[in-house]
Amino acid sequence: MLKLVKSTIFPAAMSLFLAGAAAPLFGQNVELSLSRSSLSFAAADPDTTPLVPANDTLTVRIKVTGGGQPQPWQLTLRANGDLYSLLSLAMIDISNITWTASPAPPFQNGTLAANVDQVAASGSRNVNETGVMNFVFQNNWAYWAGSYTQSVTFTLSYR
Repeated sequence: MLKLVKSTIFPAAMSLFLAGAAAPLFGQNVELSLSRSSLSFAAADPDTTPLVPANDTLTVRIKVTGGGQPQPWQLTLRANGDLYSLLSLAMIDISNITWTASPAPPFQNGTLAANVDQVAASGSRNVNETGVMNFVFQNNWAYWAGSYTQSVTFTLSYR
């Protein structure tokens, strides 16, 4: 008789490196600031911790002012690919990381995607708002044990 045994090595510890950029139009003042430059997720037992919260919340400040008529704007997040481990060369789909954000509006909940902009906030008027984003990783025994990493770029721009 075969007996299946789960590994006691917890699957994954991850780091996300965060960077911000603002893209103003002529006459517009656009500011973006992030409270931290990285987030991490601890390795955990998927049976007891199926959703692993990031080590801290991320505070995001957006400011869009000036330039006559207010223009539509948006804050996007772009992961530069899937989560990857340099040691094992294993990968985990970045869409296993989601976020909740407040206040809504202008902030909205979402899911990271590899090399695709995901809208995290948007509006059509001048704004000076501070929001809080909480990131969560969907844990699973199918992931190879190891440390994984990826970069995420936040961009505040006019549409």
